[in-house]
Amino acid sequence: MRSFFQRLCAMGIGGVQRLSQARRTPPKSTRRAPPNADSSNLALRQSEERFREIAELAPVIICEVDEVANRRFVNAQGVKTLGYDRDTLIEKFCSLEIYHPEDREGAAEVKKIIQQGRRPPPSERKLLHRDGSIVSVVSNAAPILRNGAVHGVRGCFTDVSAIKKLQEQIWNARRLEAIADLAGGVAHQFNNALAVIAGNLELMESLGPGKEELHDYITPIGHSCERLRQLTAHLLAYARGGQYKTESIDLRSLIETALPRLKSALKPFIQMETDLQPGLWRVNADAVQLQMVLTAIVTNSDEAIENEGRLRITLQNEMVPTTGPLVEEGLKPSRHVCLTVEDTGRGMDAETHQRLFTPFFSTKFFGRGLGLAAAYGIVRNHGGVILVDSTPGEGTRVRVYLPATVSETGSEEHQTAVL
Repeated sequence: MRSFFQRLCAMGIGGVQRLSQARRTPPKSTRRAPPNADSSNLALRQSEERFREIAELAPVIICEVDEVANRRFVNAQGVKTLGYDRDTLIEKFCSLEIYHPEDREGAAEVKKIIQQGRRPPPSERKLLHRDGSIVSVVSNAAPILRNGAVHGVRGCFTDVSAIKKLQEQIWNARRLEAIADLAGGVAHQFNNALAVIAGNLELMESLGPGKEELHDYITPIGHSCERLRQLTAHLLAYARGGQYKTESIDLRSLIETALPRLKSALKPFIQMETDLQPGLWRVNADAVQLQMVLTAIVTNSDEAIENEGRLRITLQNEMVPTTGPLVEEGLKPSRHVCLTVEDTGRGMDAETHQRLFTPFFSTKFFGRGLGLAAAYGIVRNHGGVILVDSTPGEGTRVRVYLPATVSETGSEEHQTAVL
């Protein structure tokens, strides 16, 4: 074995110098140097910017109020959904003025829970848009906690107005369908019984010629049977179970034919106007049934106008787009003819609007109200929809959309008139 001295000689002077230098140089550390303050602040700013961009892009309302850090924030969706500028919106959230009066007590309870450092369960609330309309939301809120102390609140509000509207439409449609099934069953049974009565009346008339006394009794019974037959026809129309004889119809010609009769039935102080667009598409429909629809709508307007007023009938072509409220109502994206009847009557509230097509519902006459119910069934059975817009004290607008035929058009003349 070589001695230490022999190994040293073999290394030479250069090797000895390198060994000496290596012993004097401390080993390099494998640990990272602590970050400086500038890099930490940069990372913090980047993180805040990233989360702010996410909040601004979110399709829900995000709101934060940190009183200790003096930081307040509401995202762009909040401004878009509720119509206020950011500062005003934050103030209304803090004062609870953004909530509908019915919900402010509940919102105050949620605020107390947050101030105690607890997270309240999600809840459904009604917020007020700048224009006064109601925005239905699902609210999720949580306290901002630091070292166990409450510094503020963060909230997330999901707009569910469209979902609630759709749910209400589905519920109303199911309710009307159920009533239609009942009306159809009653009408068929009633019609069968009516046929027996009418048949026996005819038999009595044939067996008792010349007996004026008997004839005096038979005649009013016959008139009553005729009115009941018309009632049955209305019930079957509402139930969408009536008999339809469809043909290609020019709606403008149909309305022009019916105008004198409609005008004569109106109160004398009501002014009727028409605006019938040229080149109207034709529709496949039962002319008698459509006259029943028009009569029901005009009669409803006549009853709604209590003093001097105006009733306007409009016809125009309309192409239903692939998306939008008309498609949501059940119309196919295609060509339609729109019949509009507007009046300056007393209008109706939300409750009346919801029950408008319910058989025998009326705000004025007990036992009336089947006309609009029948109109609803007739229009639906023709593949169309009937829409009603109304505000108390401002009148009502009824729109009837009927699918047009492929290529035919009616008269090319544009006609407006005041009757």
